[in-house]
Amino acid sequence: MFCHNIIPTRANSKYDPEDLHRCHLHAGHTGRCQEYPYLNHLAQVAPKVKNKVVRDATKTTGAAWKSDDAGPNRNSRWVMMLSDAELLALGIDMSNLKSGIVAKLREKAASYEDCM
Repeated sequence: MFCHNIIPTRANSKYDPEDLHRCHLHAGHTGRCQEYPYLNHLAQVAPKVKNKVVRDATKTTGAAWKSDDAGPNRNSRWVMMLSDAELLALGIDMSNLKSGIVAKLREKAASYEDCM
């Protein structure tokens, strides 16, 4: 069983609920809560690799270009699980994107728990 205390972070996507990020240390642990304790060793020996693992596990793929039809760049995977109407309310108009981009974003969607 995990601690699951809320971890406030500035790294949130602007679409993330404030109480989303959680501690993944065992319940009853001592010391500071950690979201990615399973990456501590990697953070010590290869911090860039650790950052890439976190980014690839939690974010959709990024577009090498910035254009309206590229879709949301490096958005949280859990955001892409929202309906088109919910995304539109957040300012992401899926109807303006090409069908291939929409399919790619939906394929990369995953809950926060699945990303962890």
